[in-house]
Parts: sequence; structure tokens; C-alpha cells
Amino acid sequence: MSSKNTLAVVMIAVAVVVSGGAAVATAQEDPPGEPASFYGSVGDADGTSAPTGTVIYAVAIAENGGTSVEDSITVETVGEYGGADATDEKLRVDSNAGTDVRFHVVSADGPQSQSTYDLESGVYEQDLTFPSGTFGDTNDLGDDGDSDDGDSDDSDTDDGDGDGGDSGDSGNGGDDGGSGGSGDSDDSGGGGGGGGGGSFGPSITASTGISDAAPDTPGTTVEFDNGAVNAITFSREDAEGRVEVDDYGTNLPSGSPSTGDRPVFASVEITVPDLVANEPATIQMTVDQSELLRANVAAEDIAVLRGTGSGYQTLEVTDVESNGDVTIEAETPGFSTFIVSTDEGDIEPNNGAGAVTDTPADETPVDDGTGDDDRPATNTDTPVDGTPPTDSNDLPGFGVPIALVALLAAALLAGRRNRK
Repeated sequence: MSSKNTLAVVMIAVAVVVSGGAAVATAQEDPPGEPASFYGSVGDADGTSAPTGTVIYAVAIAENGGTSVEDSITVETVGEYGGADATDEKLRVDSNAGTDVRFHVVSADGPQSQSTYDLESGVYEQDLTFPSGTFGDTNDLGDDGDSDDGDSDDSDTDDGDGDGGDSGDSGNGGDDGGSGGSGDSDDSGGGGGGGGGGSFGPSITASTGISDAAPDTPGTTVEFDNGAVNAITFSREDAEGRVEVDDYGTNLPSGSPSTGDRPVFASVEITVPDLVANEPATIQMTVDQSELLRANVAAEDIAVLRGTGSGYQTLEVTDVESNGDVTIEAETPGFSTFIVSTDEGDIEPNNGAGAVTDTPADETPVDDGTGDDDRPATNTDTPVDGTPPTDSNDLPGFGVPIALVALLAAALLAGRRNRK
């Protein structure tokens, strides 16, 4: 082969390798789509406009149910977010980030707008309505984390015996989501703000005194205006004290057992007085219909499960209604964490589901004195499936620079042989 032919072969090979690398790089990239931009009015179902300082988050929902926080905007004019002019700020969402978009306030997992919207590129005037009571206490919705110092008249119930005394002032209603103190009279102090949430924090905290809302039916019924829990009916007629519900949306509280691959449509922690903590009761909860549609689950295929400390116990469902959203009612033998998931039986600790904790994954287990700390032998060089670790930037076989060096060396060697 002549040196010219050798050089031509080398150039062709180089072109193939370089173009192949470019093709791989192009295939790995997922370019963003045209933005979907939103502006409009914002308020709650009671007609209360969102105050200035309210932070609104846009969360994209992928076809597989995954979510991503795409943008946030702060309300600068009461009851409005963004503006119609081309230069006005808007909530902008990558149209390739998912198929739908929903909106939250306070945090990305805080109170959610009553509707979920198709995610398509363009500019939309989209009025947002949040659940009743969302903007009832404006001190909890800004981004400055100030506490809510409302007095005991903010309580959900009022027995009419005084104003609750000084100790009835509420606790910190900022990002940590404090709770109200107890008044000297029968009128208990009002609950603090739900807080800013966080990776394991509740998005809504509802606290109310036990007062029978349905005196004509057996037991004692307590009703709630916000969150996934609509009502709790205690079996005891003499139930008294205070009930607190921490609503975590579709997340699990810290320390709760994992659900494995089972979806979570609603998650709450219910704290009740000791008198009724281990007494039978009926819980009524509401689930967002859009969550079920995204998971392709029918209303009759869901169930309420009660946390047992190491797993979840499926409760007996007494009623399911689907009228827009889905309302489910179940009987419980006591109180702890409750979730709404698919009706596939109990979730046991040996089914591969661990626990949601704040403990770092690499924390060293405690030696129990047997000389074996129960840590399995691991090989950090090779994954469990036997596939050797790879660099995401590598091409199959070898990289472009190595290929170029090898081809140039071959060309020089061929040229020397032709000159001999």
C-alpha cells in the first residue's frame, strides 16, 4: 500500500471515530424544550387573595410520575403573580420536563393548587386557586420565616369560656411549623403555621379541639378544613382534648417505614390525647384524583394503611366515593402514621422496604459484642450485577484521543515500511 493510500485510510478512520463520538455526545444530550410561561391571579377557595411575599413553585410531572421543581416566583402585588407584558416576570417551565405541571405555595411540597395543567410551550394567563384557608394567615406564607403570634382566638374551636389566657398564644409559625400553646380556660390556643416543609417536614399542620361535629351519630366526630384528612370519628362519646394532623402530601415522615415500590397518594401523622390513642376510630381522607390517574390506579383499588413501626397494616375500608377527587373511609384500631396507597395487602418489614431516616447511608453499624457487626462484605470496584464501573464520558472500548494516537502511530509505521 502506498503512503498516499495509507494516509487516506487513516483520515477516513479518524473521521469515522470523531463523527461516532459526536453522535454519542449528541444522543446523550436532552435539549430543553420551549418554555411554558404562566401568570395570573392567585387566591384560595375562600376568596382570599395571596399576600405579597407568597412564594409559588412550579413542579413538572413526568409521564412516569417523577417530579422536578422548575421555577418559583414571589407575589409582589396582592392576588397576582407575574404579568402579561413581555418584560414582566413569569413562572417558566421547560416544556420537555414532563407532561403536566402543578403549583405549590410555601414550598415545593406545600399546599397544592386545585388543578393540574397540561405542560405545553407558550404563554398562559393561568389563575390559580388553592384549598380553603391557604391564605387565611398571611404571616405563614412569606419567605422571611417570621413567626405567627396570633392569640388563642385563632383556634378552630371555641367553647366560649374566655380568651385562653396568655399561654394560649401560638408557637412559632415560621419554617419549623410550630404548634399552639394551651390556654388557662377551655378555649385552647391556636395552632402555629404549618411551616416551610423540608425534605421530611409536613406541608400542612392542622390542630383543633375535640368537639362533636355530628352529635346525631354515634361517637365523637372532629372535622378538618385543610389537608388530606376530612374527619375523624372516635368511638368514645366522652373523647376530649386536642387533635393534630401533620400532612406530608405524597412524602413519608422521617422515620416512617418505606412502602417499597408501592405509591403514596397521601400521608399524614395524627396525634390524639392518650385517652383515645389506642381506641377504635374511623378516618375519612381525600386523595387528589390526578395522582391516581398518573399512577393508572382506579379509586376502588386504593386503601388506607396504618404505620406499625416496622411496616404498614391495611385497614378495613368502609366507604369509597369518587366525585372529582376520591374520598376513602377506613376503621383503625389506634393512631400513628396513615397513608393511602394501592390495595395490595400489608407492607411487612421483610419485603425489602426499609425505613425513611435522616441517618447518613455510610454510618458505621454498632458492634453488638459478638465480633460481627452484621456488615456484608462488599466490593467497591464491581457492582452487584457484575457490570464493571464505567465513566459516563467514555465511549465504548476506548476514547477518541486514544483512537487518534493509535491511528497516527499506525500511519507512521506504514509510511516507514513503504519507504523501505
